[in-house]
Amino acid sequence: MNIDDLDTDEPGLFHDTSVSTPEVIGTQPSLPTLSSSHQTSLPPAQPPPLSQHSRSLSLPLATSLTPRVPISGSDEEVFMNEMIVKLCEEQLQLKSERLFTGTNGMVFDKVVCLMFPPSQVAEITLITRYLQAIGATVVNPEIPGSWRAFIREPQDKSKKRSGVILYHPSIFNYHRLCNIRVTLHEGSFNHFQLGIDAALQDHPQARTVYSCIRLFPHGDLVLLPDDLLFHEPAKALQIVKLFHTNLKPKPIGGRNERLVFRPGLRELLAELIVREDEQATRVELYLEITKLYNKYEKIKFPGSIQPKHVNIVSEPIQSAPKYAAMWAEDEAKATNWLVEWFAGWCLLQRERFRRFTIIASNDKGEAAMKWKRHYQHVAVWSPEKYLLNKKR
Repeated sequence: MNIDDLDTDEPGLFHDTSVSTPEVIGTQPSLPTLSSSHQTSLPPAQPPPLSQHSRSLSLPLATSLTPRVPISGSDEEVFMNEMIVKLCEEQLQLKSERLFTGTNGMVFDKVVCLMFPPSQVAEITLITRYLQAIGATVVNPEIPGSWRAFIREPQDKSKKRSGVILYHPSIFNYHRLCNIRVTLHEGSFNHFQLGIDAALQDHPQARTVYSCIRLFPHGDLVLLPDDLLFHEPAKALQIVKLFHTNLKPKPIGGRNERLVFRPGLRELLAELIVREDEQATRVELYLEITKLYNKYEKIKFPGSIQPKHVNIVSEPIQSAPKYAAMWAEDEAKATNWLVEWFAGWCLLQRERFRRFTIIASNDKGEAAMKWKRHYQHVAVWSPEKYLLNKKR
C-alpha cells in the first residue's frame, strides 16, 4: 500500500504532495550526509506497484468502527475460527493480549488498522479472519475517511483514543502518514510490523521468520537546535534542567529519553562558554549538559551507537565536518539540515523510541510549519509548550 494514496479525497489529511518529498517504501532510510553543496534529502525509493485492481479488490474488511463480536454459527464455522486463531498465534506470532496491551500495561480498544499492500490478498484475508475471530474491528485505510475516524478523539472525553496499527514490512514511509504523531504523542496506540522483512533477508543477522515486532514502544528523542543554544540560552537551560530533573527518579536501565544536539556538541559548548552575552547563563548551561556526560566520560562508543544509559546524542564532529561552517554562513539552512537528519534518524530508532520532538523558537513560523508537513511522525513544540508538557 502506498500511504500517499489513502484518503486522498480529503484535503490536508495526508502530506501535501505538491511539496516534493521522496518516497521511503521498501527501503530503510539512511542518515543524510553533508555534500559539498550542503544538500540533503531522505533517500528516494520506488514504491512497489499497486495491484491494478487495488481499488476494486473485495476483502472482508470492516468499513466502520462498529465493534465486532467473535463470528458464530455452525460447528464448522466455530471450528474454522478456532483453527485460524491457533494458526495465527503459533505461526504468525500474533497474540491477542500483546496486541491490545501497551508497554505501560494499559488495555487498548480492539480496533486494528491494517497497513498492508492490496496485493497481499491471502495475508490480509487470514489476518482479518483472525482479528474478527477474537472480537476486533478491522479498519481498511484505503476507504476514504477511515484513517481520520481511526485516530479521531472520542466524543466521550473521558476516554482516550486507542487502537492498534499493523504494518507490512514493505512500508517504511511513516513520516508521510498524516498525523501519525497523534498516535505517538497523544493517543494510546500500539504499532507492530507484521511479516517477513524481505529487505533484510540477505543480512546474516536478519529475522527470517514471520514475526510481529513492536514499533514505537516508549521513550523520547528531543532535538535542541542550535538557535536555542546561541540565541536563547536561558530557555535551553530550563529545558536541560527539566530533562535532568525528570531523569533522576528513574533507574539507569529505565531511562529511555535522549536530548539530541548538533554534531560536535563538545566543540560547540567550548565556543559558547566564552561568549560575553548572557555568559553566566551559558556557563550554567555548559555545566548542566556536562552533568549528563561526565558520569560516562570514559565510555568509548563509535558513531551513533550509543550506550543505553547515555542521555545525550551528538554525532562526532567528523561525521559532519562542514556543519559548523554551514551554521556560520546560513543558520536557517543549517537548522533545516539538522532537522532533516533528526527526522530520518528517528525512523531508524522506531524499535527503541516512541515520541520525537523538535524544540523550535517559533513553532508557528514558516520553517516549523514546513517541518510539521514534511515529517508527520515528529512533533514541533515551542520551549514553553515543552516545559509545560514535561513538568511533572
